Amino acid sequence: MAIRISQARSDEERAAVYAFRYTVYIDEMGKPMAEADHERKMVEDPADESGSVLTAYDDGELVGTLRINNGLESVLGDPRLSIYDLHMFNDCEPEQFGFASLFMLRRDYRGSLAAHRLTLAGVESVLAAGVRLCFCYCAPYLVS
Repeated sequence: MAIRISQARSDEERAAVYAFRYTVYIDEMGKPMAEADHERKMVEDPADESGSVLTAYDDGELVGTLRINNGLESVLGDPRLSIYDLHMFNDCEPEQFGFASLFMLRRDYRGSLAAHRLTLAGVESVLAAGVRLCFCYCAPYLVS
């Protein structure tokens, strides 16, 4: 297993991630998602425009992804933003907030090195951007 972490930059790379999200969230987990495009079989939302979409590949196959948004402005309008109680962190500037989301792995890679490598790449990304606090939401039933 030679996991390669990279950033999806091209339209083609991002389309592969959006299709991967659909496979994991809709096909596998049956999650109802307003962002899902059932015709194209893709999951994409406005935060993708300003986000850094990290990918994990093994032998050329996409096996995981994680999106990082730096700065409060990058996620304004997201209805999930209220769950973080950001007003409690009034010593942070808006650009010092980070948000990790849409972290997923192909079923056979969960608990593997790919998860750790994606997480590390995300941490390195927010630290390089000067982020002081990075938030990540996870549905409680997904935490073992």
